[in-house]
Amino acid sequence: MIIRLLLVAFFTASMAILTVFQEEVGRKISFVGFSIGLISMLDVMRNYKKVRLDRDRLIVWQLFRGEKSYDLKKIEEWQESSYRIRGKFKKSLILFFSGNKRLIVSNEDHQIEFEELDRYLRAHAISSYCVYE
Repeated sequence: MIIRLLLVAFFTASMAILTVFQEEVGRKISFVGFSIGLISMLDVMRNYKKVRLDRDRLIVWQLFRGEKSYDLKKIEEWQESSYRIRGKFKKSLILFFSGNKRLIVSNEDHQIEFEELDRYLRAHAISSYCVYE
């Protein structure tokens, strides 16, 4: 996730520099690239999250949304998805809570927390179903 953010930030900065130094036609094209890069960077930052498992609570910190705590005893259902992207095998857990709330945790960005959460869900026999794509 950090690598993606750095790549998008580099692209956005280079488009900003080109916008300043280019001629009129190049400036318009660079401004469009800068805008796309800025929107992409904000989207990556909005979706970035840190996950921590603390006994029966899952604590999720997001940049623009702050910290939220989820009680794992209140999970109604969970789903595991497995898929292969660019030769890598990836998994994600989708946790469904009451009130139509859901949380997605992937093993790509949260390897240790993902494994702890997966063990917790299997050990506490919360209803689940698996989807393999």
